[in-house]
Amino acid sequence: MKRAHAKALIGCIIFVVGLLAILYAASPIRNDLRRGDFERQLSPAVLSKVATKDVDATERYISGTANGKVFLSNLRKPFEVLEIDSMLSQSTIRYIQLIGVDSFRAPHQFRTKIDPPYFYLTNGTMALFRRGLITTLSAEPFIPDTPLSYFETMAPIGNRSLILRSYSKKQKQLELAKRTTYPRPDFAFKYGILEKQVDGLLCVAGDLHYCKALSKVVYLYTYRNEYLVMDTTLNVSHKCKTIDDITKAQLTVTHVESKNTNMANGESSVSNVRSVIDGDQLFVQSNVMSKAEIQSRFLESSAIDVYNIATGTYAYSFYIPNHGKELLRDFAVRRGYLFALYNTKLVEYKLNPHIIKQNNLETHAKLF
Repeated sequence: MKRAHAKALIGCIIFVVGLLAILYAASPIRNDLRRGDFERQLSPAVLSKVATKDVDATERYISGTANGKVFLSNLRKPFEVLEIDSMLSQSTIRYIQLIGVDSFRAPHQFRTKIDPPYFYLTNGTMALFRRGLITTLSAEPFIPDTPLSYFETMAPIGNRSLILRSYSKKQKQLELAKRTTYPRPDFAFKYGILEKQVDGLLCVAGDLHYCKALSKVVYLYTYRNEYLVMDTTLNVSHKCKTIDDITKAQLTVTHVESKNTNMANGESSVSNVRSVIDGDQLFVQSNVMSKAEIQSRFLESSAIDVYNIATGTYAYSFYIPNHGKELLRDFAVRRGYLFALYNTKLVEYKLNPHIIKQNNLETHAKLF
């Protein structure tokens, strides 16, 4: 009974944190508008529009890019993938075949991640991992399913390992862990990487990435101005700062007895909304205005701050404009091109190659 209760508790925590992530992704981010005491180096004319496509993206997110395509996955239809060519002229709805699963729970917990030549389909509440080739979308077992591997988010590193953010019963907070298949299946927490400031759950929320160019794991906190750079065994090599001045999570947490969980209320302040990696660069959508920033311009756009992961230094910033009254839902950057997703549009931009070169970013003549 104790083991069953522990499974239910961990599953509940993963469920609630995942649900909050969905609600957060679908909600406006400007309610906690804050002006910080820092400078943002905005570069003009960074983006030039290439193409626009009508899409119903109210439930979609960008799961990745590969083979001259951009892929949109669906929160409510987890096995549906919208494949769009790089010029946004043609699209096809494809469906993932889930192999080796007779039934499933918490369908909103399924996530798809494109990592060429593979795609990954995961469900943290089920501790389920599946992988397949993008060309076939057949999601097959590659890591044994085990209840020890409940997780909230993941990043693949190579063909045989995953980095997870999972709830530790021992520490009673979210921690980073590594799941491997070779030389034998293994799951191991690396305690103490994620620094508890409030509750150990919401206060350590963030984006988990793998930087292939540097073979580094990157973790960006949502509620504070910090990101961590680690090797593939989760040894921290750098603790780096984003340019805003929120050093401690400004998070008011309410404990909900009926659900035995913590929830953030409206007084909480998000620092970093979302992020992506391209090459050795970290692109961060910030929710904090600089001290000299024009408020109307900030509200009409999404501010993107760019960092060099290898050096931990800030490079420059630019704006992704809103689409009418629609705020940015998600974005991806791939070899000098940026895809911006709104409720009803997908917009492709080209990054200014002169600014890319000036800031030591990779340049590629061919898309993808």
